[in-house]
Amino acid sequence: MSIYGLSGNKYQQQSFSRYFPNDSDSEVVSNAAFGLGELRARESLPELLKLLRHPIDNVRTASASAIAKIATPQDKLLLQPLLDSLADNSTSVKISITNALGGLRNPAAVSPLILLLRNKSSGLRISAAEALGKIGNSASLEALIIRKNEGIKGLELQVIERIINRLEKNNS
Repeated sequence: MSIYGLSGNKYQQQSFSRYFPNDSDSEVVSNAAFGLGELRARESLPELLKLLRHPIDNVRTASASAIAKIATPQDKLLLQPLLDSLADNSTSVKISITNALGGLRNPAAVSPLILLLRNKSSGLRISAAEALGKIGNSASLEALIIRKNEGIKGLELQVIERIINRLEKNNS
């Protein structure tokens, strides 16, 4: 069953998402998760959350990316499973999770995101900074200012300066 055959039809989304977690082909499962994210198929969130525990990195990344596209600040039940998934060994999964956490805009995610500002992966540090910027509370701003003053350079500095400027403008 291929995701490319899907339309926005709710029946097709439901019937498809019911079967894809059991597919043994990780490429099919990854493509399905990606497609459900593109469709913003909210009813697929339970299946996508289950896929965060899939043994294949690409499936977990696609699932987390789909959740990031679907999640809204009203989705408070997504917070803990996403925070738990920050323990994943895959940097690409963690980046997708941070994007989803930013979309939730829940202040409870700030402390774990602050810890990621010191990760060895610059991509993950930038993603965490962007998520903190979406949350936008005073703790997020303070953490970003501290990180900026630690002598960071390059793209990370540019991203953090942009976020700080936007947050300071919004708070004035």
